[in-house]
Amino acid sequence: MQAMQAMQAMQAMQAMQAAGHAGHAGHAGHAGHAGPFVLDLKLGERSYYDRLRAGLDIQLAHYGEVVRRSRKLRSFPATAYFSIGAARAFALLGTPLAASGTEFLEGPPVAHTAAAVQSMTRATYRVFGSARIAGRSILSNADRRHPSSFW
Repeated sequence: MQAMQAMQAMQAMQAMQAAGHAGHAGHAGHAGHAGPFVLDLKLGERSYYDRLRAGLDIQLAHYGEVVRRSRKLRSFPATAYFSIGAARAFALLGTPLAASGTEFLEGPPVAHTAAAVQSMTRATYRVFGSARIAGRSILSNADRRHPSSFW
């Protein structure tokens, strides 16, 4: 069963590439959209489907924002999820994705989710930005053997 799902996923990805969609942070070749396209590959389906419809797709929004900033884009890149298990993509209505089997959903733009996360992050930093938290990012071998020495 898993081998068949993997084969279907590969075929769907090949169809997307043939249509001009290079995959995760690739370039969409769809008419009317020549910019980067973020395709987030997932094993599952339902929770990401629900997050996209509800505007709670924080990880996809983060990937899009990283691509926007790193490539110095004026607008947010097109985004979609691809469920490997279901061998299909799902995206918001208006997303330039021409792969067969793509399900288009109604929901707030991923760019709005990214903006909301940025706003929340700034507000959190304003409240807690002056706080100092002591800690080490990497434990030494002695700390691994004696975790109490870390605290």
